[in-house]
Amino acid sequence: MGERTMKKPRRFLHVIVLFLSVNFGKSLPAVAQEAPPPQPLALNVRQIESALSYLGSALSADDQRQIDDALGGADEAAAVRAIEATLDKRVLVTVGINAESRVTVKAAAMLAVTPHPEIHNLPVDPKPFFHVERARIGDTRQVPVELVVNGQSVGRKTLLADGVVRDVSFDVPIEKSRRVALRILGSAHTNPIFVVVGGKPIRPSRDSAKWCLAAVNPCWTQKAPKISRLELPGAIASYDHAREVYKRLIEECSQ
Repeated sequence: MGERTMKKPRRFLHVIVLFLSVNFGKSLPAVAQEAPPPQPLALNVRQIESALSYLGSALSADDQRQIDDALGGADEAAAVRAIEATLDKRVLVTVGINAESRVTVKAAAMLAVTPHPEIHNLPVDPKPFFHVERARIGDTRQVPVELVVNGQSVGRKTLLADGVVRDVSFDVPIEKSRRVALRILGSAHTNPIFVVVGGKPIRPSRDSAKWCLAAVNPCWTQKAPKISRLELPGAIASYDHAREVYKRLIEECSQ
């Protein structure tokens, strides 16, 4: 059996709650959310450290010292690389499952009995965002729960949205390292669960990696004029590092 490494997502409260576990792994709460605002590097790192400690996999004194030294440096790009090198050795939860893995979901949603077409029929961009009414199937009180693997929907089940937590399961082979998430399209999307098989890294499609590489230069063109002289060398190094990473991913992607 290969090993799956699953990263515990942050907790956010919303009208839909989804719990995702793989086989006999821990249930990992992942709930509907709007994208969080950007946060400073140090705060992101401390959140990861806290999650590791909570799950009984606290950093060693040496690892903690290396991270603290990196955060104390003036070169943020170098700090990011040093921190990645330290944290990449860590896992949050590891469970063993076979290739015919079952993804088990505890899901609940709440819809009014009477449909509200004035919300259901709205385009995606106006408020209210992520409203469960957007996901209603016809005039029923059901919504679709989908399993998303590496960005692609691979399974769909219907859920009665009466507020009762129910078990929903998907039998999906996970033979390679993948990122797995759940969604109720138009209403909710969990954070990804990172499933690592046999110690191999998760790889996107080659087209996705090419898209990311192509996006670096336009992003740099917009950001560079607003970067101070003192921070410019670090920013250049970071963007160069991004280009090299995406080029490597293009070579490593199988398709």
